[in-house]
Amino acid sequence: MYKARKSIFILLLIITSCLNIACFSSNISKNEEKAVEMTGEYKNWITFDIPNMGKIMIPPTLELQTEEYNDMSYELVKQNSSGKNIEAYDELYSRKLNVNRFVFQQKGLNKAMAETKNIKNYNLLSDNAKKAFSEYARVCIDIIYGDTGVKIKDKLYLSREDLNELTEARINAFKQKTDGKIKLLDYEKAYVKNINGIDCIYFKYNSKYENNPMAVNEEYLFFNGDRCYQISILYRSTQKDIWTSESNDIRQTIKTIKFL
Repeated sequence: MYKARKSIFILLLIITSCLNIACFSSNISKNEEKAVEMTGEYKNWITFDIPNMGKIMIPPTLELQTEEYNDMSYELVKQNSSGKNIEAYDELYSRKLNVNRFVFQQKGLNKAMAETKNIKNYNLLSDNAKKAFSEYARVCIDIIYGDTGVKIKDKLYLSREDLNELTEARINAFKQKTDGKIKLLDYEKAYVKNINGIDCIYFKYNSKYENNPMAVNEEYLFFNGDRCYQISILYRSTQKDIWTSESNDIRQTIKTIKFL
């Protein structure tokens, strides 16, 4: 068990350097047939197949981020950022790390970004595009490969001292990678949480990018043999009523995951 705990700890220290300030996603398949079979609060949710992980259900108010959006976002970052921000984006964009990323965002954002190719003046954009840009929500899935020493259903045994050290490493990585543009407002110390009978490590913190409203960030880390699944759920606090409503609560996506 000590070896497994040590492997998890080392991998987590590596993960803390992978900050969610960029959301570049890979292609995945969508299974819409499953949504028809669901009942209750998830009746209209869509099931997506995530390679090397399993399935997750997403509310219809979110969409899978496209490669075109990735490319345009990257170019905007290159034009408007410098120093550590560029390094962080380059690191994720070029896939230097052994990470597969899948991102779901507020619906309409892909089309809104494409619209800016020909329309540079925000006031001339369509109402749908303006709405998409005015909202902010993400469900990000990162698959990080590295020996964890435990299986998906194993119990996690980490001391409070270990978790405190991981929290400190995560916060330090945040401050170093954001180059001061994203401010950390407050955070909760990491702890082990059980989701549908599976242990994971849970982080929660609030951040603020320039003059935008505060963003709520929740991160879940699951371990499965040679890989770790990092699920990040983000939304603006001012839009909490949108993203946490009963039929559209993106926080509940974590409970719909079925691991392979």
